[in-house]
Amino acid sequence: MVVSVGEAITGTAAGHELQVLWKINLSERTFQRDAKQLQGAGEVTFAIDVEPAYFSATLQDGYGLLVDAAEHRRAESAASTDQPLPLDALPEAFDFVASVWRNVTRHDLLAVHRVSSFAELSLPVATRSDFSSRLSSFGEVLKAMRVDDSLIDSEAAKGLAEDGSIGRLKLAIGRLLKSPELDSAMNALGILQDIVRVRVAIQHQHAKPDLPTALAKLGIDHPPLNWADAWEAVRHRAVAALRDLRRALESAVR
Repeated sequence: MVVSVGEAITGTAAGHELQVLWKINLSERTFQRDAKQLQGAGEVTFAIDVEPAYFSATLQDGYGLLVDAAEHRRAESAASTDQPLPLDALPEAFDFVASVWRNVTRHDLLAVHRVSSFAELSLPVATRSDFSSRLSSFGEVLKAMRVDDSLIDSEAAKGLAEDGSIGRLKLAIGRLLKSPELDSAMNALGILQDIVRVRVAIQHQHAKPDLPTALAKLGIDHPPLNWADAWEAVRHRAVAALRDLRRALESAVR
């Protein structure tokens, strides 16, 4: 988070203190806090893993008197979950991307004929265990993606895990597309990575980022009001990301 501090008279901001507090999720019982002494006007950056649900900044003078204050609230996710997706929406979204990938590169993207065979992605969720299981299936689908070596720079691929499908996709897409389609595709892949991080966080206690932060990146509060809605939110984000990825790739076919 970046707070911009101005001054009416040059040099008067020095000696002031900028105090901030925030919550990653509104359900948290306590705030996280930080403070920085100012040497002058300008932008002051606070390192936070994800845009907080609530952020407040106060500027105090050398006597501790309040000079100014500002607040920020995270906007609700653009991926609306008001209308539930069809049960097979996520497998079909993967299928559509794989089909366009084949048209663009003449290579198969998936190590299976149809991702729809990953039936668990279409199953409902009722519990935390169900949610974790669906995320595992989502991760397995990503692992089934194969990016042919001819589509990437072998030197750039060094250091990537053999099953680092998203990393390899980024390298290949970087060669296939140009902005703005490239930017859209990279943003979409970033969302898929955020979903994978939720799987890691929910299954590994000491994962970084932790579960509240990982969920917040998808616009999901922690703890979720119910796990069914949390999974629906993940599906909406995933389907929207795969749609954006497909549309970006389609630009290379035209």
